[in-house]
Amino acid sequence: MQEQLLHSEKLSIAGHLASSIAHELRSPLTVIKGFIQLAIRDAEGKTEHYLETTIAELKRVEFVINDYLNYAKPQLEKVEVLSVADVFHQMKELIYPLSQMNNVRVEMNSEADLWVRADKSKLIQALNNVVKNSIEASKSQQGIVSIHAYQADQLDICIKICGNGCGMSGEELDKLGTPFYSTQNNGTGLGLMVTFKIIKAFDGKIDFKSEKGKGTEVSILMPMITNC
Repeated sequence: MQEQLLHSEKLSIAGHLASSIAHELRSPLTVIKGFIQLAIRDAEGKTEHYLETTIAELKRVEFVINDYLNYAKPQLEKVEVLSVADVFHQMKELIYPLSQMNNVRVEMNSEADLWVRADKSKLIQALNNVVKNSIEASKSQQGIVSIHAYQADQLDICIKICGNGCGMSGEELDKLGTPFYSTQNNGTGLGLMVTFKIIKAFDGKIDFKSEKGKGTEVSILMPMITNC
């Protein structure tokens, strides 16, 4: 009971902190997005493409801020039937710069005709949170992160994310998804906490397996939609 009370208190504190930070970030983000939108008018070629990608990322940041404000109950704005392959295709362009910066090779593939019901931006946010952690944990190795989607059984699809990073102990695994806990030096733990909430909102499950020095495997199970 004491552990449950402590956990509830942490969640309450995390909510107040996330709300405060999110409100402070909104104003400068609005200004940045406005100036980039003005710059796009005179841009062309690769510069235009880079600015459009930046705008897309800023929009995702806004979604993240909204989730931090409502992380206890993620706001699902547009739930629809999605192709996992299409979700992966959209993720690639967002993951590539981080993987290049950390010298980590990312391998991504999906079986054909895998469909799920989800909010696309929220699903991409949840998956990117996990992939980002895997990339950052693998950067000191000859890093490889693989992301593979397949039909797990007649009811579910599985998205498996494997990295050959430093791995985690059993004690560290038990603490994942709790406020203010992160295996990263500059992490807050809020990213994974939001990821757990998003996957749960889609009636999914997330499971971590890891061993110190041998990397980490994350399995995300989501109900499969048939007859698409």
